[in-house]
Amino acid sequence: MKIKYLDIIVFVIIIGVFCWGISSCCNKINVLQKQVIKQTQEIEDYIKQLEERDQHIIELENIILEKDKTIEDNSAKIKKLETKIKKLQKTSYTTNSGGLTKAKGVIYFNGHKETYYSQKVLPGKGLRIPGRHVASDGTIRDENNYIAVASSDYPWGTIIETSLGTGRVYDSGCASGTVDIYTNW
Repeated sequence: MKIKYLDIIVFVIIIGVFCWGISSCCNKINVLQKQVIKQTQEIEDYIKQLEERDQHIIELENIILEKDKTIEDNSAKIKKLETKIKKLQKTSYTTNSGGLTKAKGVIYFNGHKETYYSQKVLPGKGLRIPGRHVASDGTIRDENNYIAVASSDYPWGTIIETSLGTGRVYDSGCASGTVDIYTNW
């Protein structure tokens, strides 16, 4: 069998094309490999950003939960105070049937002697009673509906219970053990 010159040339060309194809494929594989590495890095960076964002969201959610708990606690405290105020307001105009009256003049209640002094006799213009008014039971009350009282045993502003309801000390000058209820009788 004779190998012809032309056969060798064809063979060399085929080998060259084959080698060129392999080289070209290797270059393409290298380019693709670099693109995959770059895209993998971009994906890892994006995942890291998402993780950081998620951590920030978790921190914000924890702050919100703390604020919600504080709001709930404060709401509960406010409701308790509102209930207490309503109770005090309801009881502040309630007259105890055994309570002090103009006709009785003096009674003993809750460990103290109760008397009254009338603004018709002693106007008490020097007394600092905010929101001063005459209630339907004839007692002098402040802006919070506390009965104005005098006592030498309690400091100014002290809240005490009287036979006619809850009172606040706005005056002194009566005997120890006595609470004077300020009235319009």
